[in-house]
Amino acid sequence: MTSHHVDAGTRARAGADARYRRPVSPTERLYLSAGDTRGTMALRIVVEGNGVPDPQRLQAALAQAAESCPGSRLVRAGAMWRAEGPPPQVRYDVPRAGAYADSAPGTIELPAEPWRRAEPPGCEVLIVPGADGTATTVVFSASHAMMDGHGALTWVREVFRALRGEPARPALDADTDAGLLRRLGSTGPRPTPSPPRRSPLGTGSRDSRPPRTLWLRRTLPGRHLALTARLAQALTDAARLDTRVMVPVDLRRHCPGIEATGNLSLPLFLDLRPGEDWTAAHTRLLTALAGGRELAAGFETALAPLPLPVTAGLLRAAQAVASRTDRHLASAVVSHLGRLDLAELSGGGFTASTAYALPVHAPLVPLSFVAAESGTATEITLGVRGRGRDLEARAAELLDTVLAGFEAEDMAVVHPAPAAEAERVLAVSPEARSVTAARLSPGTGTGSGRRATTPATASPVASAPIPAHGPAGADASATGPAPQAAQPNPAVPDPNPAAVPDPDPAVPDPGIPELTVVDAFRAQAARTPDAPALDGPEGVVTYAELDRRSDAVAAGLARRGVGREDLVGLVVDRTSAGVCALWGILKAGAAYVPLDPGHPGARIGEILHGSAVALCLTGRHLAEELAPFVPGTLLAVEDLLDAPAPGPCPGPDTAAEDAREDRSAGSAAAAEVRPSDLAYVIHTSGSTGRPKGVQIEHGSLMGFVRWMTGVCRVTGRTRFGFASSYAFDISCFPLFLPLLAGGTAVLAPGTPSPAALRELVAEHRADTLALTPSHLALLGAAGSGPAHGLRTLLLGGEPLTPTAVRSARAAFGADCRVINAYGPTEATVAVLAHTVDGGESGATVPIGLPGPYARVDLVTDDEIIGSGPGDTGRTGEIVVRGVQVARGYLGASDGRPSPFTTGPDGVRAYRTGDLGRRLADGSVEFAGRIDEQVKIAGHRVDPAEVVAALETHTAVRRAVVVPRRRPHSTASVLCAYVLPAATVDPAERADLAPALRTELARTLPAYLVPAHVVVIDTLPSTVSGKADLDALPDPFAHTAPTAPLPETLEARVRHHWAEILGVDGALLSAGSDFHALGGDSLALVEMLTAVSSDLLTPGQAQRFTGRLDCLVRNLTLEQVCEHLTTAREEAAA
Repeated sequence: MTSHHVDAGTRARAGADARYRRPVSPTERLYLSAGDTRGTMALRIVVEGNGVPDPQRLQAALAQAAESCPGSRLVRAGAMWRAEGPPPQVRYDVPRAGAYADSAPGTIELPAEPWRRAEPPGCEVLIVPGADGTATTVVFSASHAMMDGHGALTWVREVFRALRGEPARPALDADTDAGLLRRLGSTGPRPTPSPPRRSPLGTGSRDSRPPRTLWLRRTLPGRHLALTARLAQALTDAARLDTRVMVPVDLRRHCPGIEATGNLSLPLFLDLRPGEDWTAAHTRLLTALAGGRELAAGFETALAPLPLPVTAGLLRAAQAVASRTDRHLASAVVSHLGRLDLAELSGGGFTASTAYALPVHAPLVPLSFVAAESGTATEITLGVRGRGRDLEARAAELLDTVLAGFEAEDMAVVHPAPAAEAERVLAVSPEARSVTAARLSPGTGTGSGRRATTPATASPVASAPIPAHGPAGADASATGPAPQAAQPNPAVPDPNPAAVPDPDPAVPDPGIPELTVVDAFRAQAARTPDAPALDGPEGVVTYAELDRRSDAVAAGLARRGVGREDLVGLVVDRTSAGVCALWGILKAGAAYVPLDPGHPGARIGEILHGSAVALCLTGRHLAEELAPFVPGTLLAVEDLLDAPAPGPCPGPDTAAEDAREDRSAGSAAAAEVRPSDLAYVIHTSGSTGRPKGVQIEHGSLMGFVRWMTGVCRVTGRTRFGFASSYAFDISCFPLFLPLLAGGTAVLAPGTPSPAALRELVAEHRADTLALTPSHLALLGAAGSGPAHGLRTLLLGGEPLTPTAVRSARAAFGADCRVINAYGPTEATVAVLAHTVDGGESGATVPIGLPGPYARVDLVTDDEIIGSGPGDTGRTGEIVVRGVQVARGYLGASDGRPSPFTTGPDGVRAYRTGDLGRRLADGSVEFAGRIDEQVKIAGHRVDPAEVVAALETHTAVRRAVVVPRRRPHSTASVLCAYVLPAATVDPAERADLAPALRTELARTLPAYLVPAHVVVIDTLPSTVSGKADLDALPDPFAHTAPTAPLPETLEARVRHHWAEILGVDGALLSAGSDFHALGGDSLALVEMLTAVSSDLLTPGQAQRFTGRLDCLVRNLTLEQVCEHLTTAREEAAA
């Protein structure tokens, strides 16, 4: 049997899936109560096709899918769901009365009794072979109390993925609709629907037979735009009644990174009248979506505190009244299943030919419609529950009447659905222009950039899968190399590997290191007490001295009540006292919070206050300046160093003994430090404008140290230069790697400069450095010859270009070994590494392969990219999973979806928001940020490609290309900033920018030529040495646009369409259709807002928006221009 790949942690059922738990939301309590009286409230996904899956193979696939989707086997324990139930079972049967039968063509009937009497009924699969032995119907049933439609489809796809033997895509998040509502913020209470509505089906004949549940299915050719609104209005017209239609909205559209199977849908309501045009309903739906009106709590919240039997009794009474009086909460539910890829619903000997859903019957609502796009057709299913011999006849007549108008509308709104076709109008694409997400949850879409094509109307089911947060089913290429064999120093691996090893899929995750960096340092100090630990302008500090002095700091902190998990601020220079302070904090069991002394005092105080830091260590020369800003206690490190042992430092012959004597009761040695304890909190910039504190544990730090010690070939002879800020995590290289291997950290005081870096190598004999590519630009600017002696140069923090590698060779000689490392702060410094061999030919140097303490996957919209020949060149988001992933951000959530997740196996994952490209050897090439990529003229642009083109020009020393948003526009353009080469005459600088654009136009497509090229004297950098993109000058402030803005109304409308749709404006014509070009609902809202604000006065805009009903039906460029002109003329009349 082909195995379904799930990682070892996920396979470990005991103590893994059992830890998956989440609250029972108010909505789910309502469904549990409704299920007691209305039979099984089950979501049913029906897949028809050819072939019969083998029973044992299908049952095994269900068991495997239950591990990656633990929501398929939940058991309720009070107010919580727990993944403690058995895997879903398969019933392999033939059609028979009372089970599953076609009572008439296009009609499906199930008995009122649930398939299993259990609470909840859970998930199961029914296989119904056809009479001819080839055609088969597969019915996936999932309790609506456990899943919504998107969750059910996620589970179904996972079962077929297991049947095909493909890697799992876990859905392990524990989010609920109530939780998301708290995070996103409510737009207010849901309006109470009033007055009640009559059933469009009528009451029919009365008899004593129990109620029946029927589903009627019809197939329409092609795809149909605005289908939800059109179905709602057609129902209203067919019933000849005022109706209220409930449209479930999937909340995942606001948080596209979520991987959850729970109920995450809340409703919108449309009140409609017979005879209205469907475009009016469509416009109201668009407006509600743009305003996020589904983000509201309703009566389910008021019922939540009641016991389930009480809620069930209330619903039973309300349902009896509704049936007797024909007065209902809403007339019908209308949902859109989305587009179903039949290939995803095939496997194990079964090939799908069509798929659809049987809608759930919502409490107090008589009818439910579900639409699904399957293949080249659209499936419509109507679900009814009621009494009467004529129930089926009445339902069939209603459905056929509703759909008759669709067939009569011909191809004006019906399209054949090729892949390049426009998105369905109501499919919400957070990657594109999510007005609602931007307003309610800023930044939620940036980290993912996924096409979460969950329809705005998609409950029960979303239209496309979203990949896993954590790569629990990592492919072989992401497993990482094996840990090195044990060495005399157990803290580090073999210090001299031949190269960064290739990943070995057979090697299991090595697990969390048992040692901490404190344990490893103490062991090293005991082995080599007289060896130099620190060196620099102050002289040599031996391991014994560093051990003793850091113990003194730890003891001083302990006397002040500092202990495990406490946070201690660290504002120090690169001095021996500063390093002692850092190690003293760690020995005390606390975590250090490093801040740069060069930052403004107010910012330092803000971070310390926001981190609840009660004590901060600094240097004596900094204390007076910092005192007004630091909350709590501010201590000079020198005072702690002097207190325990006043007088001269002991000599080498007594240092080791004195260090042992200092480890008495009450000293730092008594503090137990565990791998799960915090080691440091480093702050990164946040999208809210406030820094985010990244919490790194000792186990994560130790995993990084073990791996990178081998990659950088650090030994007892290594002299590792320390030239960065403590506040930048690249400082972990010199602060930990050499000191745990018996080597020396060489301190470079002051601000890094070309002279200081060269002095670090030439004068202080540093043979290993960790820098950013921007530091190399400093060296290149110095213009001196190479500083020989550097053995290893590790570069990270920014994309590394071949030009930067040449700068490294020029600065340090051809024998210098260059390593390109990649890793976000949230994954402990670095998780990928590549040794440069000179054969790299891309725009950037590859970032390499992972180490043993992190798994790295490239994740797309619907899969984890493998490492086979067909995967070369494919791009996806970089997702890191394993020991090196941080605990998370410090403090309360800011309301945005967290990029961190923890699987039921306890392993953490982090979605970086970075893009990676798979190379032929299985390694990864950095491909930019998701939120930096720009779509211009329909093309995805990688700024690195433009940088590479600019830096090949002899007049350019360094280039940075960034997307910048045009003033008064939502679209971004490319802007280039260049540092001219030293050979450029100052008099020629004015002509450099146009000359570069002209040159680029000769070699690059038009969409890759920057809209602006700005010549700068210096490249601003952050304290960590990275290019400070926010400090670059505004390209629009003092430069004229490259071309005048169009003057005619049609040209300006074309301009807005081009920017919003990301197409070439020259390709647009009067008959261009907004929907056919890819415009979805939110893009439409953005376009209408853009043309109104640009071309109309407020009064004219009011008249223009009043004509939306006509526009929506025929949304061409010509029609928009005509309505704009009419609005102007009417306002002037």
